[in-house]
Amino acid sequence: MSDGNGEKSSPERSSPFTPVNFLPDSSRSRKKILFLRLVRVSIYSLLLINFIASWVYFQYLYSSNVHYKVPFLPESTPFIAFFGSHPFSSYALITYSGVSGSIHGIRWSPNGRQIASASDDQTVQVWDAASGRTLLTYRGHSAKVEAVAWSPDGKWLASASDDQTVQVWDAANGRTLLTYRGHTDKVKAVAWSPDGKRLASASDDRTVQVWDVASGRTLLTYRGHTNKVEAVAWSPDGKRLASASDDQTVQVWDAASGGLLTLYDGHSDKVEAVAWSPDGKRLASASDDQTVQVWDAASGRTLLTYRGHSAKVEAVAWSPDGKRLASASDDKTVQVWDAANGGTFLTYYWHTDKVNAVAWSPDDKRIASASYDQTAQIWNANTGRTDGPLITYSGHFRLGIVHGVAWSPDGIHIVSASDLQAVQIWNSYTGRTLLTYRGHSGKVEAVAWSPDGKRIASASDDRTVQVWDAATGKTLLTYRGHTAKVEAVAWSPNGRQIASASDDQTVQVWDAATGKTLLTYRGHSGKVEAVAWSPDGKLLASAGDDKTVQVWDAATGSLLTIYDGHSGKVEAVAWSPDGKLLASAGDDKTVQVWDAATGKTLLTYRGHSGKVEAVAWSPNGRQIASASDDQTVQIWDAATGSILTDYDGHSDKVEAVAWSPDGKRLASASDDQTVQVWPIE
Repeated sequence: MSDGNGEKSSPERSSPFTPVNFLPDSSRSRKKILFLRLVRVSIYSLLLINFIASWVYFQYLYSSNVHYKVPFLPESTPFIAFFGSHPFSSYALITYSGVSGSIHGIRWSPNGRQIASASDDQTVQVWDAASGRTLLTYRGHSAKVEAVAWSPDGKWLASASDDQTVQVWDAANGRTLLTYRGHTDKVKAVAWSPDGKRLASASDDRTVQVWDVASGRTLLTYRGHTNKVEAVAWSPDGKRLASASDDQTVQVWDAASGGLLTLYDGHSDKVEAVAWSPDGKRLASASDDQTVQVWDAASGRTLLTYRGHSAKVEAVAWSPDGKRLASASDDKTVQVWDAANGGTFLTYYWHTDKVNAVAWSPDDKRIASASYDQTAQIWNANTGRTDGPLITYSGHFRLGIVHGVAWSPDGIHIVSASDLQAVQIWNSYTGRTLLTYRGHSGKVEAVAWSPDGKRIASASDDRTVQVWDAATGKTLLTYRGHTAKVEAVAWSPNGRQIASASDDQTVQVWDAATGKTLLTYRGHSGKVEAVAWSPDGKLLASAGDDKTVQVWDAATGSLLTIYDGHSGKVEAVAWSPDGKLLASAGDDKTVQVWDAATGKTLLTYRGHSGKVEAVAWSPNGRQIASASDDQTVQIWDAATGSILTDYDGHSDKVEAVAWSPDGKRLASASDDQTVQVWPIE
């Protein structure tokens, strides 16, 4: 094409988003341009479809918690950065994972201090509701246990099993008191009468049976359902029984005579659960038709139908005040509803498999849920957050005291170091153990994640520092150079060097790629307990049993400053994010803040009643966390030294503390053999 002067001019480029100038005198050109335009539109469409499909897939991975099976996906991955780090609306307070099968039933003790769960592994377990510790395991059934219920006085537990029996246990010692035999098929549910004198059980044999607790004698057998009976519940006054069945009905019986009073048939599929409102005026039922329905108990009229789950609803429970309902579903969620209008109050997403049981705590503040993912979880019923631990990791229960803890750079995972030669990686949201590294021949004292999240360094009493592949657990390097226990390890900010502190009174700096010793700092007159790099990587700080904190030039190894304000051994040291301040923790029960340039003591925090073992700055530099032998973790205002929060969930000395990269959570490691994660408001 030429311009008016006869010179050629370049044709304008077209795109699917700009108009194309068709040539009216050239059919061939018009067809060519149309073809090119169609190709471009097709390419853009395919790219758009691919992007949407990828996003949907990754959302599936996150919603199902499959993401931790592909460990260490960086936070900068586009779909995460763009659509939000973690698409969950609330956090679990505690996750119990001590069972080896799916959990089918869960119930709070009347005083709210304990939780009982029923499992596929043929056991009933009793947990401490505050810490998640297993208190008792009852073994007596010969098949999976479907349901569990506390007696009104909390002294006994009843369990229902696929072995066709109901058993009653002493809740204090786990001794079997009675075994009720009368059903001819699996027993799916069990419930105590309000006066504690009778038990009702529901079975696949299509009956509901009422037992005398003292004698084990069958008092009544209700026959009215035409299919398996999945659930049974007593009215608050003990005069009526409600049962739910695969025949798609809820039936209400006279508890004294066994006469059928009302039949509710509003569901279009199997009814899995039924529950009375605290005032006895309403009934709630959960069904495979994906709904929760609320009925008028007197007339049988449907008052509300809650639609929000995307799969079968397995369980339903009223809040103690009767204002809310909680439901558990095969869609892996627990939903909390407004009982008056059916509006969704909260949705909990943390289970990784079907949720089949739900229960409110007696104080109305917490919800417990049980799942096929083999965990029982506790939730804050109002906000999903609490001042208690979000999660307690107890995988080290058989591995000993936990000495160290560190977050992955993306905040998704936690690594911990244990007394009996183990390093473990956890999912920080579910508490699931992902990997366990065993390579040391002595207890592991400390652990640190590389800045890129690909490697983990561990320090051990076997006098070595080991570097591991964080994805596979493969040992990459073993650094041998110390002549005594290695107490601490730290990566340089650029990930090229590793510093270690040892009982041999030295700090060594290693080449992270080769394991070659670059520098050895000798200046302490006692064991060196801790080491930390300055944020710019130019300085190293070390803390020792000689009651000092020392600052070294990381390039030359020359000693720059000695801080000697503690009156006891110094156990830990940490730099502020801006590198201007140092915080140290000592056996003198204090945390001290120093001016890094002058060595002048700026603040002394006094609040712990035992030795302070660890100290850590929040990512924004405004707070300091400390861990102590007094079994607490304290959060301090870095500017004033005032205590902001005191966490007392551990039952033994707290050895380590670490902030999540976003500063919203805090992890602590303890001699009680757990790692706990706390929310930071």
